Amino acid sequence: MKNLRKVLLVFTLIFALGALTACSNTTNNVLENFEDEGYNSYLSKNYFAKNFNPDKINMEDYEDTSDVFRITDKMTIDLIENYDNLEVIEDLNYEVYIVGFYEENDDEEINKTLFIIEFPSVDYLDEVLEVSQTLQDHFSGKDREDYTRENLLLVVHPDYDEYFDEMAEIFNREG
Repeated sequence: MKNLRKVLLVFTLIFALGALTACSNTTNNVLENFEDEGYNSYLSKNYFAKNFNPDKINMEDYEDTSDVFRITDKMTIDLIENYDNLEVIEDLNYEVYIVGFYEENDDEEINKTLFIIEFPSVDYLDEVLEVSQTLQDHFSGKDREDYTRENLLLVVHPDYDEYFDEMAEIFNREG
C-alpha cells in the first residue's frame, strides 16, 4: 500500500508540474511571438497587485494612476472595490508584462504598447472579466477570443488601438 501511495504521489507531482509548465509555456510562446516581430517585453512591478492587502484598503492610495498603467491599475481598483463578492480570487496574484515596439524613420514614428496579464487560472481570468467594468468598457465591441488565450489577457493601450488586430494576431499565433 505504501508503494502505491508513493507511485500515486509521483504521478500527481508530475501532472502538477506539467500543468504549471503548460501555463508558463503559453506565456513564453506569446512573448516570443512578439519578440520575433521586433517587440521588447519586460515584467512590470505592478504596485497595486504586489502591495494589495484586503485588511488595509485605502482607496486614496489607489487613485493616482499613471497614463501607461491606467487600464491595469483601474482593473485592480475594480477588483479591490468588489473584493468582498469575489468567488475565485483570493488575492491579487497576477503578472503584468509590458510589451512595446518603437520604430522611427524619416516619415513617421511608430510606437505600440500593450500589456499581457498572466492570471493563475482561466477561472481567475473569467472572474476578472466579469467584475472589472474597466475591462468590459475597454473590450466593448471586441471578440473575446482575440484578447484571451488560456489564462492570458491581451490589453492594448488605447492610444494604439489601431494596431489591435495586428497585436491580437501575434498574441494568438501558435508558436
